[in-house]
Amino acid sequence: MDKQDMLGVLLSMTEQQQKAIAEAVEELKKQTASLNGVAPDLQKSVQTAIVTALARSMGDVAQGAQAAVKASVDPVLQSLSGVVEAANQAEAKLNRAVAAFGKRWLMLASVSAASAFFALLMTVYAAVWWERSELESLKAERVTLQENIASLDKLKGHIKLSTCGENKRPCVEVETKSAYGADEDHRFYILKGVK
Repeated sequence: MDKQDMLGVLLSMTEQQQKAIAEAVEELKKQTASLNGVAPDLQKSVQTAIVTALARSMGDVAQGAQAAVKASVDPVLQSLSGVVEAANQAEAKLNRAVAAFGKRWLMLASVSAASAFFALLMTVYAAVWWERSELESLKAERVTLQENIASLDKLKGHIKLSTCGENKRPCVEVETKSAYGADEDHRFYILKGVK
């Protein structure tokens, strides 16, 4: 075979290949066109499947997370319930203690007020009693002084009174000739100038 024949064979093969390629390209265009028509539906189906799978797995994850949160929060809530109950009991005890303290305080204040009133009453009574005894003593002294004044008044002022000694004590002039009395401590003398 010569070069020309070979060239003819090559050209014929090239044409056949070009024709096969053109048919293949045409077939590819048809398939691409049909895929383009199917692609939006396929894309929607894939998206729906993905969303459903994600929702299912997210639901499973959410349920698991919810169960885990509930499992971890329940003991805390129970302990908080216990704390709240203990706080309520403590508040009730405190209220009872305050009420009891108020009653005791009122009783103590009443007893203190009554004691203070009784002490004041006793003080006033003691002061009045002392004043009365002083008044009785002064009345008795007054009677004695009035009797002395009456007896001195009968003497008509013939008695001479003076002050004697370092202390300037009152003294009277007496007759020393005669003394009356049984012992040395009690001697009585007659006033000079009295008849």
